Amino acid sequence: MTSVWCLLIAGGTMGTIALIGFLWGVKNGAFENAEDAKYIVFRDEEDD
Repeated sequence: MTSVWCLLIAGGTMGTIALIGFLWGVKNGAFENAEDAKYIVFRDEEDD
């Protein structure tokens, strides 16, 4: 039974960290231009 509680706590902690990371990404605009990501391969960048 102790291992079940340890797994529940570990899962809850990891889920909370993932949620905080997601909310931080949304706040900083990491997901604003998701549609443009699939076209980045076709951009021609010249190295100077």
